[in-house]
Order: sequence, then structure tokens, then C-alpha cells
Amino acid sequence: VTDIDDVTGEVTYEVSVDVGPEIDSSSLANISNEAVSAIDSTLSNPAILENIANEIKSEAPGASDATIAEELSSVSVTDFTLEETTLVTAGEAIVAATSGTLDTNL
Repeated sequence: VTDIDDVTGEVTYEVSVDVGPEIDSSSLANISNEAVSAIDSTLSNPAILENIANEIKSEAPGASDATIAEELSSVSVTDFTLEETTLVTAGEAIVAATSGTLDTNL
């Protein structure tokens, strides 16, 4: 969890996924497809979703709005919907930035 919006309760989080050297890295399209697949697979794992929920719960007391903090303290994450992925080169690395929506009980 990198940020919790104190007004809306929107949570920003970061997930790190490494894509191995065995992929065909001859084009950004191949790398993009592999990255999207890895992100989707990772965020479809119930254990990962539970870890995200636990991280949100641990950060919840830091929200300045007590109502938001209380709601987030009982969050349960059930699914992830992948939205948009962009690739950016950063020196030798290629960074994939993906947006999506976590489905929760809130």
C-alpha cells in the first residue's frame, strides 16, 4: 500500500512482478503481453489478494478520517480487474504500470 486517500478511501498499492529472461524480448509487445499475464496471474491468486487486504488493514489506522480508517480495518479483497498497462523504459529495465480495480466487501 503506497497511499490511502483520506477523503475517498481509495487505496493505491504497488505489486512487484519479475518477468524472467526466458521470454522473447525482441519487442515491447512481447514484453507487455508477458508482463500483463504475470500481473493478472499474480493478482488472481487468493493468497496475494489476502496479503493486499492485510496490508490495507495495517495501514488503515493511519487514515486521518476515523470513518475511513474503521471501514478499511475490515476490508476483504475478493478479485482484481485489470484495466490499463503502460510500459516505460528505465535504463536497462522496463517498468510496467498497471491500473486496475480491487473488488472488496466495502
